[in-house]
Amino acid sequence: MAGGYPDTRRTAGAPSMCRFRPRAVLAAAFADQPMAESRATGWLSTRRQMWAGLGPGRAGGPLLSHDPRRAWVRRVLDAPLMCIRRDGPWEAPDRVTFRQ
Repeated sequence: MAGGYPDTRRTAGAPSMCRFRPRAVLAAAFADQPMAESRATGWLSTRRQMWAGLGPGRAGGPLLSHDPRRAWVRRVLDAPLMCIRRDGPWEAPDRVTFRQ
């Protein structure tokens, strides 16, 4: 049982690095936990609740585009910063993006 997954045998044509990693990523992405700090959150997935609270500027992907690579680059560069670390306390700038 390599990597915690029982079915890690190689299949014809599948690269070895793809044997079990996608399953781990999908398991993490869709993990459900209705509790936070030993209390029910009212959501089936507290992780989803946290992402929803971040707002559309930080969570989610870009709009559909004929050039997805550029769309993702624009999305990342235009995402608002949550904080900036400097000497001393962290700052939480208002309306500052990675592009700036």
